[in-house]
Amino acid sequence: MNDYLVNVENGTAKGDSVFYTLAYDMLDNECKRLRDFTDSLDKEPNNKKEKIAEYKCAKYRLASLGRIFNLLYYGNYVYRQSCKHIEIDNCLKHNKEILSLIENAELDKAIDMKLYYGISIYINECLTELNVKLKNANDFEKIELQERIDGLKFAKDCLDMACSNVAKDYLPLPWRN
Repeated sequence: MNDYLVNVENGTAKGDSVFYTLAYDMLDNECKRLRDFTDSLDKEPNNKKEKIAEYKCAKYRLASLGRIFNLLYYGNYVYRQSCKHIEIDNCLKHNKEILSLIENAELDKAIDMKLYYGISIYINECLTELNVKLKNANDFEKIELQERIDGLKFAKDCLDMACSNVAKDYLPLPWRN
């Protein structure tokens, strides 16, 4: 099976990799599911009042998932245009081992590596920050923070599953599950 739908022309990658497509689809499906749930409750105010806790939890989780979805989507877009994604690149700049792997990889694989490792590092940084906030939060804030944490963990699981299905041979760091 060919792991890529990507062609490299004139130093620019054309098309999306299977890794990106799988991760995109998993995140997109979950975002749509949460958005459909909250949109249906927005249309029924009485039902929304009864399910306000579920509604708020879905919104908090969607906020985290949406952020990661956007990083993946726009990161893929700018890297395929041979540009830089400031947030992802900032996450990668302190990890020499990953940067070395990326610099030595073929263009199409390097893009997947930047996306996977950069977003994974971003998620880990967010989780650390939210867990610190969780320690000092009141009960209402704890619910919001926990939903955001769960959304980030789900997004990380999506990246890991996409990676393990197609990219395990070139994303070989020990902290990758």
